[in-house]
Amino acid sequence: MKKNKSSYFIISFFFMFSCTLDIRQLPTPVKISEVENKETKINLSIRTFQIENELLAEIQPAWKYTFTSYLKNDYFISNNVIFSDSKNENKDFYEIDILMKPILNEVRNYWLSLPVIFPFTGYWPIHYRELEYSINIHYSVYKNHNLIYSDNIFEKDNLTLYFYGLIRTQKFENLIEDTNLRAINSCVKSISLYLFQH
Repeated sequence: MKKNKSSYFIISFFFMFSCTLDIRQLPTPVKISEVENKETKINLSIRTFQIENELLAEIQPAWKYTFTSYLKNDYFISNNVIFSDSKNENKDFYEIDILMKPILNEVRNYWLSLPVIFPFTGYWPIHYRELEYSINIHYSVYKNHNLIYSDNIFEKDNLTLYFYGLIRTQKFENLIEDTNLRAINSCVKSISLYLFQH
């Protein structure tokens, strides 16, 4: 019986400290609608796409695909831009560099969660957990290899839970996804507006 209690204590203690958030929450890609017979005014390619976060390195291709799908779905871009990796030196072409910097800050009060493992109830609703998530997207636009414009898009949100915050991380992960979506939409609108004006 003593052995069972000590085993339960170790498992519960590990469980309490290992309920981490999954920061890899990217928005669902949008379906790219191809416009027939569009008047091509701009040739565009994404030159570099980087995410400064080791936890997201493995899904960077998925991030790029998602970002590109929103970019191609923009009304002005979908009607006036051709995406191509081949450069026609006799014609104006644009390139974009994207650098994303997601930052997650989390505060937890493990003392409030302690009754989970003492007195071995295995259930306790009070778990203080505070999350602050921000993402900064820096983009640069090049024309014929020359830098002509750059800008920063910044989105931030936070959430605090006092109850059932130990293993129910969905609310936090939804916040991360929504913040990422706002950042992507703002960045796409900014790029689209710049291309429209120039």
